[in-house]
Amino acid sequence: MTSLLRDGRFAVRLLRRSPGFTAVSVLTLALGIGSTTAIFSVVYGLFFAPLPYRQADRLVMVWEQEAGERRGVPPSSYLEWKRQATAFADINAWGGGPVNLATADQPESVEAGRATPGFLGMLGYGHPLALGRSFVDEEGIVGRDKVVILTYRLWQDRFAGDPRIIGKPVRIDDEPHTVVGVLGEGPADHQQSKVWLPLAITEQQIRDGNGSLNVMARLEDDVEVPEANARMRALQGSIERLRESPRPPRSVSVEPFRNNFVRDSTKRGVWLLLGAVGFLLLIACANVANLLLTRGTSRRRELAIRTAIGASRAAIARQLIIESLVVAAAGGLLGAMLARVIIDAVVALMPAYTLPSETEITLSVPVLLFAFATCTVAGLLAGLAPAWRASRTEIAEVMKEGGRSVSSGRDRLRRALVVIEFALALILLAGGGMAVHALVTLMRVDLGFRAESLVTFSLPVARGKLASGGQTEAFYRSLLEQAQAVPGAQKISLSTSIPVEGANFGTGWTLEGRPAERARGGGPVNMVTPEYFTTFGIAMISGRPFDDRDRGGSLPVAIVNQAFVKQYLPDVDPIGQRVVFPPFLRRDAASPSSAGPRPAPVAWQIVGVQRDVANGGPGQPIRPEVTLSFWQMPWPRAIVAVRTSAPTASVIRSLSDIVRRMDPGLPLSNVRTIEETIAESTADDRFYTVFFAAFATVALALAAIGIYGVMSFAVAQRTHEIGLRMALGAKRSQVLGQILREGMGTALLGTAIGAVGAALVGRVLEGAVYGVDSSNPLTFSAVAAMLLGAAFIACIVPARRAATVDPMVALRQE
Repeated sequence: MTSLLRDGRFAVRLLRRSPGFTAVSVLTLALGIGSTTAIFSVVYGLFFAPLPYRQADRLVMVWEQEAGERRGVPPSSYLEWKRQATAFADINAWGGGPVNLATADQPESVEAGRATPGFLGMLGYGHPLALGRSFVDEEGIVGRDKVVILTYRLWQDRFAGDPRIIGKPVRIDDEPHTVVGVLGEGPADHQQSKVWLPLAITEQQIRDGNGSLNVMARLEDDVEVPEANARMRALQGSIERLRESPRPPRSVSVEPFRNNFVRDSTKRGVWLLLGAVGFLLLIACANVANLLLTRGTSRRRELAIRTAIGASRAAIARQLIIESLVVAAAGGLLGAMLARVIIDAVVALMPAYTLPSETEITLSVPVLLFAFATCTVAGLLAGLAPAWRASRTEIAEVMKEGGRSVSSGRDRLRRALVVIEFALALILLAGGGMAVHALVTLMRVDLGFRAESLVTFSLPVARGKLASGGQTEAFYRSLLEQAQAVPGAQKISLSTSIPVEGANFGTGWTLEGRPAERARGGGPVNMVTPEYFTTFGIAMISGRPFDDRDRGGSLPVAIVNQAFVKQYLPDVDPIGQRVVFPPFLRRDAASPSSAGPRPAPVAWQIVGVQRDVANGGPGQPIRPEVTLSFWQMPWPRAIVAVRTSAPTASVIRSLSDIVRRMDPGLPLSNVRTIEETIAESTADDRFYTVFFAAFATVALALAAIGIYGVMSFAVAQRTHEIGLRMALGAKRSQVLGQILREGMGTALLGTAIGAVGAALVGRVLEGAVYGVDSSNPLTFSAVAAMLLGAAFIACIVPARRAATVDPMVALRQE
C-alpha cells in the first residue's frame, strides 16, 4: 500500500509538470466517461432500477391476443377473470381519457385515469397518499362514482396545495365530484393522468362488449408467469366456449409489468446509444493510450536508468498504470459533471412518455458506481499498452541510442491504436449518418396536404353533453357560423381526426358485391365537414368532395383514399361502390344507463377518391381510410382546423371567446400548429439522430486528433532521417507524399475494418430509427469520405512540417 501511495504521489507530480498533456488526456477521457455514464443512467433507470411499487416483480399485465397482437380487454372478460382466476392475489382494470376540469381560472382539459377501486392499493405506490384515502368498493358502482383523487402536482398547481381540499367538490365534465384523496409526490406526477376516477362498469358495456381496458394483476406468492399463463389460457378457453355472441378467437397472455408499455424500438434505441458511447469511450482510451505511449517514448531513457539502478520491470509497469489511473480519475470527476449536463439534455430532448413514468434518469448511487468502474477500466485500458511497452525495454539498447529517443519513427503499436480509433469512429459516423439521412428524408416526404398556416385544436365535449345527433349538429353549425366571421380565419373545418396524427378510431366494414376474399376489411375512419378538403388542401382524384347535399336524412356517402382503392377496389370503378359499417355507437355522448335495440348496419356509398394523405406519421405506410360526412354522423368530440392569414394567437383567442360564450365549461385542448404536430410525430427519430450525430462528431474529432498526434510525433522523431534523405537528393514533394501515404494508409486500414461493423450497426439501427436503410451506399460513402477527409487534414500539417525540414539543421541534431 505504501508503494502504491508513493507511486500515486509521483504520478501527480509528473502530471503537474506536463499541464498540456494532462489537460488533453483528462478532457479526452472525460468526454468518453461522461457520455457513457449519462446514457447508462437511462439504461439503469429503464431496466434495472427498483420500481417504486410494492413487490413490483409480482405485478403483471394481462392481455387478450388476437392473431398474435395484444388487444384491450372488454369489461365482460375482465369481470370473468376477476371471478374465476386462481393465479392472482388481486386483479384490477383501468382506462382513461380526457375530461374537463373546472378551476377558478378557466376550464381545462386534463387526462383522467379511470380505475377499479382496488387498483391504487394493489399497485402500492412507494409514496403513500399525501391526503385522504383511496377508492372504496362501493365507489365502483354507477351512481356512486362521483369522487376523485388528485395527483400531487395537480393539487399543488391548480389548488395551491390546499390542505382542506378533502371533501370539497370539483366540477369534472360539468358534474360535481368530491375529492377523497391526493396521491403522494412521486411517479404519478409524471403520468399522463392528472386525476383518477372510479371505473364503474355498466350492464350495457358488459352486454355489448364495449370498452377496452388495461388489466393488471398481482401474482400469488407461489405462482410465476409461465404457470399464470397456463392457468389463464385454460380459463379463457372455457370462457370462449360459453360465449353467446361469436367473435374471432382470442387467447390470453400474462406478461411482467416492467416496461410492458415500452416499444421494442425504444429498448433497441437505448441499447444502441449505450453501444455508441461505449465505442466513444474506447476511442478516448485509445487516444490517451497513444498520448501515454508518446510520452513514454520520450521517457525511455529515464525508465531505463531506473531499471538499471534496481527498479523491477513490474514496478515500472505499475508506475505507468498508476499514472494512467490518476489521469482517468481526473477524467472521471470531470466526466461526472459532464454527465449531469448530458442527462439534462437527454431529459429535455426525449419525447414525453417515451419511458415509463416510474423511470428516473439521474446520477444515482449505482450510476456513480458505474462511473467509478468505468474510470478504472478506462485507466487500465489506456495504461496497459505503455506499461507493456516499458516492460519490454532493453536497457543496453536505450543507452546506446544517445541523444535520440528512437532510431525510427515507425511505431506499429501506436498505429494499431489509430486503426482501432478509425474503425470505431467509422461505425459511429455511419450510424449517425444513416440516422441523419433518414430524418432528412423523412422531413422531405410529401404529406399530401398543405401544412403551412394551419392550426388545430380539439373540443373535449363532456360525457352526456350533445347526447343526440341533432344537438351535436346544432352546436357545431353555430360554432362554424361564428368562427367564419373571425378576422384572419380564412378556412375552417371540423373532423374527428387530422392528417399526420391519423384517425382516433377505426372499425371493420364489408364491401357490398365483392368476392369473399376482398369483401371484408377494416381501418381508420374519419368524419369531416365539406370544408375539410379545402382547409387542408387535399386534392380529389376522382368523384366529388362532400357538399351541402350530404346531411342527415340524405343518402349516406363516403370518400376513400387511394390506398383503399389500391387494396380493396383495384379492378373496378370505386365510385358508386358501397361500404357497410356496423353502427357507430356514440359512447362519449350516451348515458351510462341507456339501453334499447342495437341500430342496424348502414351502407355508405362512395362518391369520391381523395389523394393519399399521411395518416400514420410522416414516412409511415399510408393505411386505407374511409371518410364519412360529419353532418350525416355528427360526433360530439371534434377537432377544429383553421387556415389563418393573421397571427395564430389572435385567431385562437377569438375562437376561444366564441366557444366560451357557447359553453363556459368547454376548454380548447391541444392547440397547436400542424408544424408542431409533425415535429411531435418525428420526435423519437430526432432524439436518436441528435445523440448519434453528436457522439459521432466527437468520435470524428478524437480520431482526427489521434492520427494527428501519431504523425506529428513520427515527424518529430524522424527529423534526422528526413534531413539525411533530403541532403542526399530527396525532393520535398517526395517527403510530403511519404508522410501522407503513411498517415492515410493507417486511416484507410481503420476505415476498411470499420466498414464491417458499420454494416452490422446499420441493420440494428433499422429497428430503432424509422427510414434507416443500411444498404444505401451513399450514406456510407459520405461518412467514409468525411472521416478520410479529417484524416487528410490531420496528416497534412505534420507532412508539410516534414517537407520544410532544413537538412543542415537536422544533421546538426546528431
